[in-house]
Amino acid sequence: MESTVVPASGSKFPGREKVLPRFLVGYRARNTVSIEDSSYITLRNLLLDGRELPVDAVKAEGTAAYAHHITLENLSIIHHDADQQDVGVSTKCPAWGWIIRNNRIDGAGTGMYFGNSDGSAPFVGGMIEGNLIQDTIGYNIEIKRQKERPTAGVIPIQPETTVISYNVFSKVGSQSQVGATRPNVFIGGQPTEGAGRFDRYLVYGNFFLSEPRRSIISGRRPYCPL
Repeated sequence: MESTVVPASGSKFPGREKVLPRFLVGYRARNTVSIEDSSYITLRNLLLDGRELPVDAVKAEGTAAYAHHITLENLSIIHHDADQQDVGVSTKCPAWGWIIRNNRIDGAGTGMYFGNSDGSAPFVGGMIEGNLIQDTIGYNIEIKRQKERPTAGVIPIQPETTVISYNVFSKVGSQSQVGATRPNVFIGGQPTEGAGRFDRYLVYGNFFLSEPRRSIISGRRPYCPL
């Protein structure tokens, strides 16, 4: 899907055209953009309006085996905040090589949510940069702790780095649900052994806005099985 390009008023210079985003609206019981068993896909210059319905904006579905090398760029995600469980960008299957750049998420239950609470569905080697995430009920970004990566299939087993840089994370004025106050960013731990043990996160150049007495970033030590 391509955006409509029209000349800017009075512009005599190439490259100064005005880009009009295409609209995708949410419908009940289906995520606005659903990704399954897909790779090397770019979504760019779209406005995703959840219409306050209980849906996610962009989701790599938990029923998928993988979703890798997905690029999300210049997306505007709005009105995906019917509940804290509704997410702007979510991965619930093994995901790697994602680039999430120059997007705006304004009003979501959680801005971005990668992985599963049980440590499955690893999110590996991502680039998250230049985004504005604001007015979320829960986290602006949450990356869950991870178990050892499976060595079968095509998911990378060598050490990988996820970069989170030059984003604006704002929870000023956001209203968390009772008993569910969250910091701006949460980063879970890597596995303690096997593939993924030497992965790392680089977090730099970000700007945080939060209410007084709220944490802005939280992390966990590497996952330790019971």
